[in-house]
Amino acid sequence: IKSLEKAVQRAEKQVEEIISIPFDKMNTNITLSIRYYERALHLADSIEDLRLQANVYELLGLVNYYKGDYESSVSNNLKAIDLFESIQLKSRAGNVYATLGHQMKVRDLPKAMNYMRKGISLQRAERDTFRLAGSYNNFGWLHQLNHDLDSALFYYNQGLKITTDLKDSLGMPYSLNSVAGVYLERKQFEKAKTLYDRAFSIRKVRNDKNGMSENYQFYGDLYYAQNSYNKAAFNYKKSLDLGLEIKYTNICFQNASQLAVCFEKMNQLDSALYYQKESNKYKDQLLNETTNNTIASLEIQFESEKNEK
Repeated sequence: IKSLEKAVQRAEKQVEEIISIPFDKMNTNITLSIRYYERALHLADSIEDLRLQANVYELLGLVNYYKGDYESSVSNNLKAIDLFESIQLKSRAGNVYATLGHQMKVRDLPKAMNYMRKGISLQRAERDTFRLAGSYNNFGWLHQLNHDLDSALFYYNQGLKITTDLKDSLGMPYSLNSVAGVYLERKQFEKAKTLYDRAFSIRKVRNDKNGMSENYQFYGDLYYAQNSYNKAAFNYKKSLDLGLEIKYTNICFQNASQLAVCFEKMNQLDSALYYQKESNKYKDQLLNETTNNTIASLEIQFESEKNEK
């Protein structure tokens, strides 16, 4: 990033360098990430390069999702899909379809399933193995939300096989954690912890603070399921601290909520009340009626345009 600041290059080269920075490095500072991606978008617009514009919109969709700005996330993802389809990069469009499906899983699971199937279908047709791993993993999560653990485990293992074969140190922890999540739900705690440990060790080597924050949260879930509330609270707090450091609002909300529950279970009511207030604060940042209405409007507009075409 420092060398990028000093570089005097062609616009295309600058954009390529910005979008090539690994996301687990960029999302340690969400504000900085957005600034760089917006710069890249301005440069891509200036040279009218649709491929680069689509790439940047996809990254803006992702980084705004982590920020908790779902309105901007949906808007940028839809722009990326339109651009990728207009230049016949079907696999890349499929990747964004799959991402969009995963991101709307809580609001509308059936629609999320449809987006995910469309994305995976496009990626399979183009034999895009690398991106399929992430889509399989996310599709597994949708099945898990739908209480279909066998299907979830099937897709998680599909993703894990690909990331292991590719020695993908960014993708492997996601797949390992996902498989562990099924074992956790089945109360196979030792199997779950073994996989969480493998994922955490990879993320620690990469200094992936976003990923480490997620893994601390998973450890919290593991100990909570075993009624070890003190150990659970310790890990939720570690996750919350990292989430605050990288401004990952959604994970801050989740951990504050769980900390409130843990302290209530331990009859530490002052701490429970404190974290409940913190949870409400983060929730207000994430969700408001205007934002949700705008998201729905964008999705309806997108579907209408597709139907007209």
